[in-house]
Formats: sequence, structure tokens, C-alpha cells
Amino acid sequence: MPKPVTLKTYLSHAAFWLGFLAFYLFVLNGLFTFEKALLQTTINLSVIVPLAYFNMIVLTPRYVSSQSKATFASLIILLILIGASILTLFHEVNLLDAYKPDGFPDRMQPFNNKVPDENLRMPAPSQGNDWSLRRREEPGFSRRIMWFPMFIQTGTIILLTTIYKVTQIASERQRETLMLRSEKLDSELKFLKSQINPHFLFNAMNNIYTLSLLKSEKTPEVVMKLSDMLKYNIYESENKDRVPISKEIAYINNYIAIYVLKDNTIKENISFDYDTAEDVSIAPMLLIPFVENAFKHSNIEDTANGRISIDLEVQAGLLTFKCRNSLSQNKKSKDKEGGIGITNVKRRLALIYPGRHELKTQETDGEFVVEMKILIS
Repeated sequence: MPKPVTLKTYLSHAAFWLGFLAFYLFVLNGLFTFEKALLQTTINLSVIVPLAYFNMIVLTPRYVSSQSKATFASLIILLILIGASILTLFHEVNLLDAYKPDGFPDRMQPFNNKVPDENLRMPAPSQGNDWSLRRREEPGFSRRIMWFPMFIQTGTIILLTTIYKVTQIASERQRETLMLRSEKLDSELKFLKSQINPHFLFNAMNNIYTLSLLKSEKTPEVVMKLSDMLKYNIYESENKDRVPISKEIAYINNYIAIYVLKDNTIKENISFDYDTAEDVSIAPMLLIPFVENAFKHSNIEDTANGRISIDLEVQAGLLTFKCRNSLSQNKKSKDKEGGIGITNVKRRLALIYPGRHELKTQETDGEFVVEMKILIS
């Protein structure tokens, strides 16, 4: 979609044509009277301006992307020839009498007085170095000596407008490409976040369902914590590119609390230590998928063997997050239920922090370790 024409565009175009008028008037005023120079300059603009805008609005946009470059070049040359021919004709009609001695300004009179009245000395091609007299008002005389300057003048303007329009089209296409790429990345990020949220909700609702079956008094408290988490998910992180790290920490604490409320015996097997003297801002929902994954595969209900250890530190603009969890014997069967969380985080990291993050995962016989580093600033 082309950019809308602004006042700045109109002013820049007007400045260009006023500059052209002033320059051409200055050049012609050195040869002819000011009145003749002004009239000829006005005539030139009346021909060149329509041709220039026809080129920029119709010709160049239509053919610049076509496969037939030869056709485009031929049309440009034809446009220049048409403009030069029209200008030459107007020049001959308007300035023919200027070639007579009384048509030049006073400063040219010394030269005019040296040539015969109504005549101009011109070399005769058939007589070598001899001279012949040719009447200056002879038809075609002005046309022959002025066609080439008119061709150069028209060609310069047409080529300049072609370059300007081609550059403008290329700039607009680059802007559209960047916009589409940005919209695509934004849509992809929103899609990845939408995948994370149902995964969390599924786990949390399972916990509440278990508590309700046990008719636990902790059920209302769990529901309130879940409500706080959903509020953060929907209103505080969904439409924001960055959130304070303290919000993410509170989210993880609520998540852990829901599990602990369901079974207080697992509390001793879970640790979450954080040191965030700097309350930096990060992309939302980057940490919780690792915590979800840890609870999913650690078999934390096995108080003898299940364990989860989470460490978070922010120092000098570097965020370091490490999550360790034990591995249950039936890990493979659990993976069949989902496993999209960590994959999404990897993709989001690549989109949001390209070249500024490091993510390592390591699995041993009894433990799974995730270590993530993000250069925040």
C-alpha cells in the first residue's frame, strides 16, 4: 500500500520545480531579454511537469516491475523524444526573433553589429572552410540548433523522476516487507503464548479437581490463587511485550502454592530461590513452562525420590534461570500428552532475544536440568 501523500511531499515537489524555474531562468536570462526568458521557462515547465508526473504516476510504476525492461527503456526514450520535440517547436515559435540582432539584449549588440543585418555567417558543409550566408529566420534553423539542448533538458528531468520513483517504490516495498515480517512475528508470538496458557490451565484444573474430590478446605484458596494467575495471564501479560520480573516470580510462587495446597507433604521437596536486586523486565511467560515441565516429570508426589529445585538470579543485566527436577519412570508416557511448553519457549527466545540468550538442557538417568541465560540489557 503506497504511503499517503503528505504536506511535506507537496512542499518538496514545489521546492524542486521552483529551483528548476530559477535555474533555467538564470541561464536563459544570460542570452535573451528577461521577458523572453521568463516566457520560455514557463513554457518549458508547462511541458516538462506533465511529462514528469505522467512518468512517475503511470509509466514507471506500471513497468518497473515488469519482465520487459527493454519496453520500459523504449517508452522512457520515447517520452524524452516527445518532450524534446514539443519544447523545440515552442522554442522556435517563441524565440525566433531573438536570433535577429534586435532580439538580443544590449550586452550582445557588439556581437550583433559584426554580422550582416538579418543574416548569420554559417559554415557551408559542401565548401570546406568557406563561409556562406544563411538567413537566421530560415525555417528549421532554430529547430536544428535547439533540439539537442531540449533533448538533454527533458532527458535529465525524466531520468531524475524515474530514479526518484524507482527508489520510492523500492523503499515502499521494503517497508511493507518489514511490516509483514513484524506482523507475522507478532502473530506467531501470540500463537505460542496461547499454546502455553491452556497447558497451564489444564494442570491447574486437574489439581483443583483432585482437591474437590477430597472435599478439601483448601479448595477455595487454590481457586483464589488460580484466579490471580489468570488475571495476570489475561490482563497483565497477554498484550504486553515485557513485564517486571517480580510479576513472573509471583506467578511461579502461586503455581507452586497450588501444588503444595493439594499435598503439603511435597513442600520440603520443592525449592525456589531468587535474587533479583534489579527488577528488570522480560518477555512474559518464559519461565513458567520449565516449572510446569518439572512438576509434570518429577513425580513430586513421591516424597522419597521426587524433587524440584528452581534458581533465579539477575545481575548486571544478565538473567540466569536454572531448574532441576527428578525424572519419573513413566516420563515417556507423559510426554505423549503434550510436551509443547519448552519447544515454544525455544521459539519465543529465538524471536524475542536473538543472539542474546542461551538455553541448555541436560538429561541424566535420574535428573533433568534446564539452564537459561538472557542478556536483558
